[in-house]
Amino acid sequence: MIYVNQALLETTGYSQDELIGRSPKIFQGSGLDEATATRIRSALRQGLPVRETVLNYTKAGCPYWNELNIAPLRAPDGQIISFLSVQRNVTEQRMAQEAQERDRRLVVAGEKIGKLGTWGFDLVENKVLWSDGTYEIFAWEKGDSPPSVEACLDFIEPADREILAELFARCITLQEPYQ
Repeated sequence: MIYVNQALLETTGYSQDELIGRSPKIFQGSGLDEATATRIRSALRQGLPVRETVLNYTKAGCPYWNELNIAPLRAPDGQIISFLSVQRNVTEQRMAQEAQERDRRLVVAGEKIGKLGTWGFDLVENKVLWSDGTYEIFAWEKGDSPPSVEACLDFIEPADREILAELFARCITLQEPYQ
């Protein structure tokens, strides 16, 4: 490393003197994904830009997710003289994605155990969204789009359709959940 900014120092806990002249490998640790490291090394050897997310470690050994954007810097003759790496700490985003995926798996498991289904409505695309449980309840092919709101009412007993149509409308227009 020939230059590091204040953000990197704050993220990693290292001082500028500890990093200048060192390899970025100083941030690697036990969570190194060898496949990702191999892709990065291969791209750099070929003089290609790199965009990867890696698990790095602070000086104190705390893990953090780092989005790497590395580009070769070339001399006028085309020879690579250095690499420019712009890095972004994406730990919070990664943790939020992992929590969202965990919650999705819990919903799927709950739907299977309770034989339940959930649905929503995408206002932007003007379409019904079904969970896997809803597809199973209505024996609908998962690859097929759910029917429209109006067509969904065909699944409801005729005597209950008016009540459900009103509930659907309130959910869609007022974003009111119902149970």
